[in-house]
Amino acid sequence: FESNGGSVVPDQTVQYGELAAVPDVPTKAGHTFTGWYTEPEWSTPFDLNTTSIVQDTTLYAKWAPNTYKVTFHTLGGSAVSDAAVEYGRKLSAPASPSRSGYTFAGWYADPELKTLFNFAQTEITADLTLYAKWSVSSTPPSGGNDGNSSGGGSGNQNNNGSSSTPSPPNTTPHSSTNGHLTLAAGQAGQLSLGNDILVSIPAGAMNQELKVTIEQIADPSASLTHQVQLLSPVYELLKNAPQNFTVPVTISLTFDPSKLQSNQRAELFYFDEQDKVWLSAGEPTVEGKHIRVDVNHFTKFAVLAVDPPKEPADISFHDVEGHWAKEVIQQAALQGIVKGYSDGTFKPDASITRAEFTVMLMNTLHTEYTEATLSFTDRSKIGDWAQSAVAHAVHAGFIQGDNNGAFRPNEAITRAEMAVMIANAMQLKADSGTGSSFVDDEQIPSWAKTAVAGLQKSGLLNGKGLNTFAPRDNTTRAEAVKLLLSMPK
Repeated sequence: FESNGGSVVPDQTVQYGELAAVPDVPTKAGHTFTGWYTEPEWSTPFDLNTTSIVQDTTLYAKWAPNTYKVTFHTLGGSAVSDAAVEYGRKLSAPASPSRSGYTFAGWYADPELKTLFNFAQTEITADLTLYAKWSVSSTPPSGGNDGNSSGGGSGNQNNNGSSSTPSPPNTTPHSSTNGHLTLAAGQAGQLSLGNDILVSIPAGAMNQELKVTIEQIADPSASLTHQVQLLSPVYELLKNAPQNFTVPVTISLTFDPSKLQSNQRAELFYFDEQDKVWLSAGEPTVEGKHIRVDVNHFTKFAVLAVDPPKEPADISFHDVEGHWAKEVIQQAALQGIVKGYSDGTFKPDASITRAEFTVMLMNTLHTEYTEATLSFTDRSKIGDWAQSAVAHAVHAGFIQGDNNGAFRPNEAITRAEMAVMIANAMQLKADSGTGSSFVDDEQIPSWAKTAVAGLQKSGLLNGKGLNTFAPRDNTTRAEAVKLLLSMPK
């Protein structure tokens, strides 16, 4: 039973001509089970109650993603229709509501209006209610000051010197062009550094005195990888308060459109200091060489070039039609995990070499690893097409040489060796001394036992029929692809 990402359904041994026992319905987060099918493409349903077993059989679970309701509470604004979103998909931002005397300040995930909802990054996994936040509209008078005064007076004085009712908070924007700005609690302001960055802070964005600075990073190399293409300088925005803004702040940057290739677009990104990656700051507004986005926090920001989504390639290997692994092979090819041969074939039933599997594994992980210097005694036999992947895998600790210090790149990888590499990549192993439930567990080499047991327990590793693992069998290219695509992303 191949549950396709669902809970594990144990294999069964059935005598010829008998019915298989109907197993418990598997479960999968965010999906509804819709039946067992005889092929991965889910063309032919299999009725366990009426169909006899006359050969080794693999059944494939089919799933339908659940649909969740997103409700928009506009809190006094114009109505916004509910949305229906499939599990794991992102929600498209609706048109902003309107409210007389107020300015819409974003959608929040809690009625206290503390957590700004990120449409660009949040996947929907349950019913959701979003709440509109509003700020009182104010039309600031022309002019301004240096932005570093608190603004407003201490209250109106009557003729006898006594204090009358205090004046309301000053919402007139204060401005500064030197990269430093101090605002009183709740005060609006604008801050720039030169002509290429402007930060607009609305009234009510912070309920305490706010000190803001902009600094251009002279050497941004520490936050860049070879995949990042800068279209602007990197700016670091800092403030004295650790909490996020209660009303979104608008950041506007100038970028160089001449650096864009014809199929690229500009997008504003922020740097995640914890994971050391650049993340989209949200849906931008682009006007010529200017781009702006509303954010609720400060960090490093820059404009980056974004490549368009890759169009699905025309995958037409000559020798996979009718093969049980056709769908997973095509999916892996579309994701750039595998390639066919120059003659248009994939050779799904051919044994996969240790070098080929290493390349596929590293392509699957999509992670930047540091390369190690290859010290294998047979390193000259590693093809140029595999050198980088092998070097990355060595440094990550996924592979090592044999007792003679050789890698044996052109030898077929056994099922035991494959299990160890994947378990190393996933950091997944059973406790020491734990065995698998395969009937040939005693044939699994000691160095592979915990890896095989861990993968079987996770539901990623199935036997080859009659609950055998066949650890010394060579792994086929189709088997390798199926297992790699089953790895959690």
